[in-house]
Amino acid sequence: MAPTRDNVHDLHNYSAKEIRIGMRYSDAVTTAEDGTPLLDLTRIVALEPDVGDRQEQGWTESEESSSRLRD
Repeated sequence: MAPTRDNVHDLHNYSAKEIRIGMRYSDAVTTAEDGTPLLDLTRIVALEPDVGDRQEQGWTESEESSSRLRD
């Protein structure tokens, strides 16, 4: 991991087949014991389930629709 003080921006267009309902990008920035921010570039594209304290209304229907688009 490398310390960074730069802003990181990205712009990307996604097709319907690439959209993952119920997923989010994993945190790639952590903090070292001395408070230094660390950027782990191996996690920059990692996805994980976006699990909150409650399931959002319509999520199941969106996931089913998204699955049909990917197939």
